[in-house]
Amino acid sequence: MNTKTVKGPGPGWYWSREGADVAVNQARDRVEKRYVMEQMARQCEIGEALVAYWMKHETSTPEATAFFASCRECFAEGVPAGYLYTAREQWDTKDWRGKKGQIPTPPQLLEQALRGLPVNALLSGNRIDPEKS
Repeated sequence: MNTKTVKGPGPGWYWSREGADVAVNQARDRVEKRYVMEQMARQCEIGEALVAYWMKHETSTPEATAFFASCRECFAEGVPAGYLYTAREQWDTKDWRGKKGQIPTPPQLLEQALRGLPVNALLSGNRIDPEKS
């Protein structure tokens, strides 16, 4: 990685390539985390307005806590947000509760997603592209 330092706009300001890479990675992670939350809310039929309310008011109800914990685990395990759609389809066709028409809770959807991901993707710890798996 190139760590060349470049003089910034004022005295004492310096930019480095490494710092820019960190900022880009953090921005990408924020977008991915938001996308995971949106997909989790859609697939569990929670409603994005309710999730926004939970975030705004820092709600700690059991439902909100389970939702955010499941989103954190999805991100930590490298489950792509787009894969949650596939996990919901698997829930509806393979799980007995899904066959009865029940909507998965966020922890149940996370479990279904982890069941369906390729084992090598989970062991490597790398994020995977759902189109390639």
